[in-house]
Amino acid sequence: LTPACDLPLQVAMCFISAALWLWRALQLLGDNCGGDTWLEDYIFEDLWSVSPEQKRLAMQFALKRAIFELVDYASLMAEGQLLPGPRLTIQRAAYLLLRKVSARFGTEEDAPKVVEQIKRMLMSARTSPVWSPPVLLVSDAVFVDILSGRLHQAFME
Repeated sequence: LTPACDLPLQVAMCFISAALWLWRALQLLGDNCGGDTWLEDYIFEDLWSVSPEQKRLAMQFALKRAIFELVDYASLMAEGQLLPGPRLTIQRAAYLLLRKVSARFGTEEDAPKVVEQIKRMLMSARTSPVWSPPVLLVSDAVFVDILSGRLHQAFME
């Protein structure tokens, strides 16, 4: 999907979407409710001879690590390239996903990453225009829209 994206927001959302798909795969493996066919197809060659439980554990670890990496890429991209509103959207989605993953499959080593992500989200929330009311009243915005429409129409004639 990433080559089809034109805007940095689209790329960051592709990373978040991919992380959400991996999260769903991790849930399926953790609940033992499917995913065994692709588990056999995509497992690393060195693990072909180990037991199915060890394969499942290795795949869970790999999926969790991939989720954390994709979320980190999206978060860093949002921090460096996006405006405050979209940045907050990406940072919030990233934090919520990391919180879900670490609540279910997390270890103590994941805590610094989750704390770092919540700090990024809070920093984005401080600069986001969502929390501040608009400077222009709605009636003034409608008036400006009508006036600009008439000016445009006069220019085209």
